[in-house]
Amino acid sequence: LDRATQNVRRNRITYDDKELGTIWIDDAIGWVLDTLRELGELENTFFLFQQDHGIEAKTSLYQQGVRIAQFIHFPDQFLPGSTFDGIVSTIDIGPTILDIAGIAQPYEMDGVS
Repeated sequence: LDRATQNVRRNRITYDDKELGTIWIDDAIGWVLDTLRELGELENTFFLFQQDHGIEAKTSLYQQGVRIAQFIHFPDQFLPGSTFDGIVSTIDIGPTILDIAGIAQPYEMDGVS
């Protein structure tokens, strides 16, 4: 059983589906990072995680509809704890990943690195 399920059963905690999804994602990302660390590849890996704000927020212009959590692990470029307060769009992710990988864009893309 995964850690989230064990915790729920051990402590008889009840969560709704959204909370369980968040716990599962946290465990899954933790597992990926731990595995990369064990393999000695964590410091050589670009990792981007972006949370989906759910269908409820996608239809609004309130903060939960226009802001989403995102973190990037890229030791060669960003120091731990770095933040960026500018405007970023998900359309920029593709060009940015290609740029980091040193791959030329195969066609003109709307986003920017």
